[in-house]
Amino acid sequence: MFSAEQIGAESRRWEVRIGSAVEGTDGRAGTVRQVVVCPRTREVTHLIVERGFLPRQEVLVPVEAIASAEDGVVRLRLSVAELQARPRYEAGAFVAPDAGWEAPAGYAPGEVRFALPGPLAALRRLVPAREGRGEQPPGGGAAPALAAGTRVECRDGRLGEVALVLLDPATRRATHIVVRERGLFGRHLIVPTDWAAALERERVVLDVGRDQLDRLPEYRPDDVIQSEAEAALWEEPPLRWLDLPTVRVEVRDGVITLRGHVVNRTHRARAERAVRRVSGVLGVRNELVADDDLALAVAGALGRDPRTHGQRIRVEAFQGIVHLRGEAPAGAVLAAAEEVAAAVPGVRTVVNLLVAPDAAAPPRVLLPPVGVPAYATDGEVGRVEAVIMSPRTRRVTGLVVAGAFAPEGPEGPESEAPATRRVVVPSEAVERAAPGGVDLRLSGAQVARLPAYRAEDFVLPDPGWQPPFEYARQDVRFALDAAGARRPELVATPSGVVASEREHPAAGGLLPIQRGQRVVCRDRELGPVDHVLVDPATQRVTHFVVRAGAHLPKDTLVPIDWVAAVEEDRVVVDAGAAQLEALPAYVPPRTDEAIAADVRERLRAAPATAAGRAAVAVAVADGVVTLSGTVPDEATRREAVRAARPAPGVWEVRETLEREAE
Repeated sequence: MFSAEQIGAESRRWEVRIGSAVEGTDGRAGTVRQVVVCPRTREVTHLIVERGFLPRQEVLVPVEAIASAEDGVVRLRLSVAELQARPRYEAGAFVAPDAGWEAPAGYAPGEVRFALPGPLAALRRLVPAREGRGEQPPGGGAAPALAAGTRVECRDGRLGEVALVLLDPATRRATHIVVRERGLFGRHLIVPTDWAAALERERVVLDVGRDQLDRLPEYRPDDVIQSEAEAALWEEPPLRWLDLPTVRVEVRDGVITLRGHVVNRTHRARAERAVRRVSGVLGVRNELVADDDLALAVAGALGRDPRTHGQRIRVEAFQGIVHLRGEAPAGAVLAAAEEVAAAVPGVRTVVNLLVAPDAAAPPRVLLPPVGVPAYATDGEVGRVEAVIMSPRTRRVTGLVVAGAFAPEGPEGPESEAPATRRVVVPSEAVERAAPGGVDLRLSGAQVARLPAYRAEDFVLPDPGWQPPFEYARQDVRFALDAAGARRPELVATPSGVVASEREHPAAGGLLPIQRGQRVVCRDRELGPVDHVLVDPATQRVTHFVVRAGAHLPKDTLVPIDWVAAVEEDRVVVDAGAAQLEALPAYVPPRTDEAIAADVRERLRAAPATAAGRAAVAVAVADGVVTLSGTVPDEATRREAVRAARPAPGVWEVRETLEREAE
């Protein structure tokens, strides 16, 4: 039993016994298994409530959430859903009291737990106090200032001395002390001030014994914890042989986060147990994805999607890479299966080995690391700075490589010294990707001639988008397809409607996109579809246009590759509003004659080409501008190319300009 005051009611005593049923506002919620007690005040602060059977869950419920407790039933002010959202009870974050400690009336020592220092995630954000400041422990009063060197005793005798006093930066009150144990190899323990029975100027007396103190975490740097956690995983042979290449250990504020992929849920649990044994660990967040769970999730998604429901598709997963095998009746089903599998959380990429009568060979799977050297056939050319990825299939389509390349195109003479710049390397040009570097199928000279990386043509993924392991969000770029938006051969479909997949099949087996459908992104609804653009050579939809409105400042051209799903009344885009706003505006195609007139006007307005000494002729075919004639010098040649490029509708600028004979 313990006393607690009801909100808005008089104080009373409640009977909360171990084994009592727990009810939420809308039904049975669980059973009381243990209670959490403050050692200093001997007050119950939380209930440990057990829920479910398989899997069993234990949650922490503060006493403030109790509405009543009588006749063996504890009634909460929380619904069952609200209780489910409460923090989980982690056994490693609590300790049983010393055998000689007198438990509150109505409880046996085994039914009581003390909370180890916490909250775990915030513990190492506490700041050390400066000596002589006189900060007080929680509760204020006349307690003396804690200082480094103060002797610390426990129920079993001398423990050590205070090494640091940790303060809550918001309240400037001491919440924990770091105690240096006696002896040459003594640890640095983080002890809550709530565990102190007495705080005196010459000593601190703790109301716990050695058994409880041995469970306390050490005060250790994150980098040391990470190194020892990685070593602990290496010492587990099954993990070392199968999983370590795709497991990452991150440590922040003493809390370990495990990310990546393991072969099964047994290995997932084994990895967590291994790192929990590391000294100084305050908590473990296990975000590892088990391949067996991933394969089941993908199979379930394929069974629920109407495009793949009923198809005989075998799903396998290894290190987060999903393999699809079997036969599909058409290429549209094959493409839809890949799209559905790629959308399942935790999938790194998809190897689509399905066979269909009208399907081409599947593209190669590529997961190049970021930050490693890039090697041409004749030597190192730079470093991989980012990968370009399809939002829909999560497939890497290109790399951003930074290196010292000769200036690109006609604007730089061959004699000019190489300069550091970035180029876009298509995935087809990659021979091999390994942790030590990326090998290209191109020579250094060929790499230098690749298209330049222009930041305005790409965008970071939405913050809510989960990148594949082992990429971070900042490692990935989505192509805005600014070049595709300028392709003059793309045509709008009649009446802006895709009548059927047979006439105008959408990429990836999507349902037809029609005028007027609502376009929805991760953040909000954007506006209606105006029309789609089709490549006449392949008869495939490549883009669709979203009309400007309250949530979109311009008519926007969206690549079909950004579409996550097409439903009867809406098109779902797998990006955020910020990414959509960065896409290029839709500009109706211009005729070659209009483009040529515009370029001639720009040349007349440019200072170098308007001086009368340049004789530049302009020809345009399918948006490709060709400049011919003579110019007085190299600077004028460059100015002519620069003046022509920004003209709307220009797809490429070529030149055969010659310098005047000196």
